[in-house]
Amino acid sequence: MDPCPPLEPTLQASRSTVEPTLLGLAEARAEPLEARFIDHFAVLRKLGEGGMGVVYAAYDERLARRVALKLIHGSDPARLVREAQALARVSHPHVVQIYAVGTYLNRVYVAMEYVEGPTLAAWLATPRDAAEILHVFVQAGTGLAAVHARGLVHRDFKPGNVIVGDDGRARVLDFGLARVDDPAEEPVPEDISGESMNTASLLGSPVTRTGTLLGTPAYMSPEQFMRAAVDPRSDQFSFCVALYEALYEEAPFCGDTLAALAVQVLNGRVREPRAGAHVPPWLRRVLLRGLSVKPEERYPSMEALLLALAADPRRVRARA
Repeated sequence: MDPCPPLEPTLQASRSTVEPTLLGLAEARAEPLEARFIDHFAVLRKLGEGGMGVVYAAYDERLARRVALKLIHGSDPARLVREAQALARVSHPHVVQIYAVGTYLNRVYVAMEYVEGPTLAAWLATPRDAAEILHVFVQAGTGLAAVHARGLVHRDFKPGNVIVGDDGRARVLDFGLARVDDPAEEPVPEDISGESMNTASLLGSPVTRTGTLLGTPAYMSPEQFMRAAVDPRSDQFSFCVALYEALYEEAPFCGDTLAALAVQVLNGRVREPRAGAHVPPWLRRVLLRGLSVKPEERYPSMEALLLALAADPRRVRARA
């Protein structure tokens, strides 16, 4: 990654000139925050906000480097700190590096590597051939495998949670749903068939509130829909959903409502390839195994899946 440009002299000279303030945090949690610093991190600007927290571009005064600073939503700061510390022990070229973990006004923050580049979702908006797509996904998959080796499960792998750096390197990020273990303690919702869930945005957005599903429905594994315990094979399923979608330019499971999508996923009803899809049969077979309803019928690990994907890259033909 190219070195970050130097900050403005006025920013380095005085804390009082740092801008903007923590825009969005007060609105999200009704907190009257005026701070422009979170510990020794100078907040520069808001990068985005999702179901798990708010992310800011920030500057680490102690180490003189730019970071991405995430304030995590959650009611159990001690647990969140433990999980973030576990993630910080993962050091891999295809995983966004976590530099520091702490608490601010009873909110957990995570300072991580700042990477310039589009998300994988944005990267895929430009036409790519199958070999390019597979190359980037394999990079992301090796990052997932490194996370699994530390006993962690991501639980929300999707193109929006991978960044393709300007250096060409894919990195997995946003481990807001990662767990060292998974006791499946989330309460089961009363009903998932209501029309209140009948929106495409819901299927593609994280659903993490108490009493609802945990994850992003469009990429969730059957066991996540069932609120059962998850393990690395759940991430493998989500990875294969994302790779299928990238190669075929359509999702493997269709459903206009959350309930309809769940039925397709739980019954393993992978749609037939659209006309003109140029995905070799061997690659489809790999994907279908990774999309098996039963975890034990998938590949035993991400490493095994990646070996299958790399078995003969010469057979991956460019899309017309």
